[in-house]
Amino acid sequence: MKKANVIIIFTDQQSLWTVSAYGMQNFLLTPNIDKIAEEGLACEHFYTNANPCTPSRGTFLTGLYPSSHGAFYNNKRIDQTKKTFAHILQENGYKTGYIGKYHLDGNSQIGSIVPQSRGMGFEENSLMVNKGHRKKISSKFGKKINDTSKRIYSSIKSNIGDLESYPTDWFTSKSLEFIEMESKKDNPFCLMIGFPDPHPPYKTRRPYDKKFNPEDMPIPKSFGDSKYLKQRKFFDDNKWWKSSGEGLKKEDIFQRYKSNYCAMVKCIDDNVGRIIKKLKEIKIYENTLIVFTTDHGDFMGEHGLIGKSEVLESAFRIPFLIKFPNGMKFYKNNKFLWSNVDFAPTLLELLKIKTTNKFEGKSYARELLLDEEFVIDKEKYVFLEVCTSNNENNKVGLINNDFWYALSFEGSELLFDRVNDEFQEVNLSSDPSFLETKNKFKKILLDNHKNYSSIQNEWLNKLEPL
Repeated sequence: MKKANVIIIFTDQQSLWTVSAYGMQNFLLTPNIDKIAEEGLACEHFYTNANPCTPSRGTFLTGLYPSSHGAFYNNKRIDQTKKTFAHILQENGYKTGYIGKYHLDGNSQIGSIVPQSRGMGFEENSLMVNKGHRKKISSKFGKKINDTSKRIYSSIKSNIGDLESYPTDWFTSKSLEFIEMESKKDNPFCLMIGFPDPHPPYKTRRPYDKKFNPEDMPIPKSFGDSKYLKQRKFFDDNKWWKSSGEGLKKEDIFQRYKSNYCAMVKCIDDNVGRIIKKLKEIKIYENTLIVFTTDHGDFMGEHGLIGKSEVLESAFRIPFLIKFPNGMKFYKNNKFLWSNVDFAPTLLELLKIKTTNKFEGKSYARELLLDEEFVIDKEKYVFLEVCTSNNENNKVGLINNDFWYALSFEGSELLFDRVNDEFQEVNLSSDPSFLETKNKFKKILLDNHKNYSSIQNEWLNKLEPL
């Protein structure tokens, strides 16, 4: 029997709550994305290890933390000597392809195509777009998958495409061409599709732009700044409404952004439906492993913030849905804690591909495929970091099932009770009764960064010792 095909649908800045399979809201329904979970599962505690886009994506592809894969901050090129899961799949007979936003090839022009020599294991990468969030594909691009010019997006920043030229739709159409072409061949394929949405600018094409009324958009419970925010320096630079310049109340601006954010997700969901429909039409759906995930979330008003560059749940906890190919038995076990540094080794083990490549993450194939209830590991930790080119903006964190700890450049701390404080409203870092817990987490965090020669050690080593 032919090996299972792999399709990875990878969005940009999509919050967990936007996927209705997680049951966190009822105003934005994503029935097509939800189908992946209906026939597989939606992991409830999957995290990105790094923020923003570039370091997170590098970790997902390599199974290495940002200091190890080299793409430590946005627009820094990934270390070309590192192996991705695509390299290993290609070595094992897979045709590999990447279509859409990539963001691991350095500070190139917006809309530029990544050269094949830097495709990092993705053999078909003629539509691997390094960076950019323009809303229309240039008319200079032809109809064939390999008919490309230098830059993919319209040169006019304000242009918004239509059904034929909006990036989400266009990348989907090109992906369907790849899928149909490769399905006729003997070898299996792995295709990664990088949708640039729902990353800002918060705009989308018709008719999606009218699907959600701003006035109907719910405002998060923590929108009005929790008390602990006023005691710290963590959030000083992220009051996004200060620069809006529109004379509107911050609630009005937020609701307008949120309505367009939801509209972008709705467009994504419809295009996931197109992909599933094609797989069924050409009769390869049953033998295809499908993953839907993203690089990080968006605060979208939580704690009065927008964006992602703070060590908080809504930026780091992300959707991860997986449908297994036929014959791969699994139990609906979605409660365990894991992260995107674990994805590459997990994928390879699921496909029964052995490798001598070294990962800093571990495989969770066993947990995904358990035929009995998984016992929660109280000593399982996930490491988090905000990675920038300026140490003063960097932050690191550590979580387990019970607590959330974060530390910033100037020594500010966060400590949240993950069991009793769902919305991260009460910062326990100054509470004497939690001093032992805080010091335990801080030591584990600092030791981890020392163990893998983290770039964050430049400032972590200057902090006062425990």
